[in-house]
Amino acid sequence: MTILKCIKDKSISILILLLTLITTFMFIFLVEININYIIFTEMIFLFNFILILVIDFIRRKKFYNDFIDTFSELDEKSYITEIIEIPNFIEGQILYQSLKVESKYINDITSGYNNKFKEYRQYIETWVHEIKTPISTSKLLIENNKNITTLSIEEEIDKIDDYIEQVFYVTKSDTVEKDYHKKNYILNTL
Repeated sequence: MTILKCIKDKSISILILLLTLITTFMFIFLVEININYIIFTEMIFLFNFILILVIDFIRRKKFYNDFIDTFSELDEKSYITEIIEIPNFIEGQILYQSLKVESKYINDITSGYNNKFKEYRQYIETWVHEIKTPISTSKLLIENNKNITTLSIEEEIDKIDDYIEQVFYVTKSDTVEKDYHKKNYILNTL
């Protein structure tokens, strides 16, 4: 945020102030008040208006610079409202609230996808366990009735079983820590 952008943003307010100063000057001049008093009064108005603009500029500049710096450093952009302070000017508050709503929306969508993924993974795990029963039964039948045909069928069933194992391990690939437990042991105590 630069001073020129701020002046451009406040151009209507500045124009209204200048028109007010000119109108006031003309009115007071027509009443025949000393020109020094008129200039002094106009300078007070102008100084106060400039002071208001400077304070507003500093406040906004600090917020927007902090916002841009923080936002650019974040890996997860949807958490911006958790990090920045709530601004003390109306446009900043509107921006903050809009980002807060957007962040909640993104989190809700992400949560929904995570829940669907968990349900899908549970479905696949259940399906794998269910399909293992007929495969095991088929293997037992083949084991009890061995001949050339059943051996060929057994090879195909083994391929199917391997594919099912691959599916099972792919669905569990993000939860491997549940399948394996790592502990430290002192070899002398074993």
